[in-house]
Formats: sequence, structure tokens, C-alpha cells
Amino acid sequence: MKQLLYGFLFLTLCIGCKTKAKVPKASSDYYYDGSVRFYKAMDLTAAIEKAAEIDKPLLVEFEAEWCLPCKVMSEEVFTDSNVATLMNNGFLNYKLDIEKGSGANMKFLYGVEIMPTFIVLDGRGREVIRNNGSLIQTEMISFLDEALIRWK
Repeated sequence: MKQLLYGFLFLTLCIGCKTKAKVPKASSDYYYDGSVRFYKAMDLTAAIEKAAEIDKPLLVEFEAEWCLPCKVMSEEVFTDSNVATLMNNGFLNYKLDIEKGSGANMKFLYGVEIMPTFIVLDGRGREVIRNNGSLIQTEMISFLDEALIRWK
């Protein structure tokens, strides 16, 4: 009787584990914010080089830990499946904290004054398009579509 109960419990746990939604695993070079995959690079130069290597535009989000609109983007926009699909398939995504490492220098170099700022760069680090401030899902999709048109 005990064996039957343990067998039933084991079977229930196995079935329950198999029905859970699978979350994509990031390699050690990437991490997820919402459903969007971001590249982990030592600095912006490394991210630009990687984007050139894989022949994709680089989408840089200039952000800061204290930035409330940045957190809203993470919770509301980066969790949208349409935004995530477009960002993950069309771009190499990179977050740049303006208060860490070379972030302050890059903020100055690219003239960033508002958080978040999204800048799409080509494989040589040249600006393709930018958006100053947060976006809702439909605005983000329009921005990304325009960035892909300009990048090509």
C-alpha cells in the first residue's frame, strides 16, 4: 500500500513538472529582462564588436538603477511577446548603466540626458536612430521597425 502511495505521489510530481512552461535559458553571455535577451559585455565597445560579428544592429538601453521608467519598461514592455520577439530576433540588446564602469563616459559621448534612452548603433558604433524616454509596447514596436529599416 505504501509503495502504491509513493508511486502515485512520484507520478503526480513528474506529470506536474512536465506541464510547467519552459523558460528559455540564457547562455553565460546573455541574461533576460522580462522576455528580452540582453548581451552581457564588459563595455559598449565589446557589444558593438559582437553586433558587427553577428551582423545585427545594437540596441542600447541607457539606464540607471534609480530609474523608475526603466523599471516600468522591464515590467510592462519587455514582457510583451511581440516586443520580445522583435528585439530578440532583430537586434543585439545591451543595457548600459550610466553610473557604472564607462557608463558616464558613454552617456556624455552619445549625449544622453533622459533615462531610459534607446539608441540603435551600427557595427561601427554610429547612431542609426534614438528614442529619449520610455515607450509603451506599440511605440516600442514602431521604433524597432523604423530602426531596422534605417539600419539596412
